[in-house]
Amino acid sequence: MEMARCLLPERKIPNQFWAEAVNTSVYLLNRLPTKALQDMTPYEAWCGNKPSVHHLRIFGCICYYRVPETKRTKLDNKAHKGIFMGYSSSKGYMIFCLKSEKLILSREVKFDEATGWDWKNQKTSYFDLFSKEQPQLSEDELVNDVPVRGTRSLKDVY
Repeated sequence: MEMARCLLPERKIPNQFWAEAVNTSVYLLNRLPTKALQDMTPYEAWCGNKPSVHHLRIFGCICYYRVPETKRTKLDNKAHKGIFMGYSSSKGYMIFCLKSEKLILSREVKFDEATGWDWKNQKTSYFDLFSKEQPQLSEDELVNDVPVRGTRSLKDVY
């Protein structure tokens, strides 16, 4: 619960997503070393091998998930914007779809970890990952939902 209490306010996510924060916390804690197991991870103690961490992402970041061909027409977008809400046991990511306002599961996801969602103003906000202060950008500084200044560009996302 302590980790979940930290995850939600870090990206200013509403408390209605507390269950996703708790599930993500459990997933992460199972992949972190602990003194109770002589600096092994619970995953390593259970499975016998070290867990992979290459798939871990920042909770609450903006992501773009692929829409299957069967759920779109020829001219529809191939990807939709969402908010990363955690991991699934079936090798996928849990994403809050901004269009339908539902949680979905997807394996084909591109992450923009430097951005988050401003829940009050319903728009993308950009975070400086290396400082505690989170800069507020004006509408003039945004071009097609991509930051003019910052650590990542649209090329890094795709």
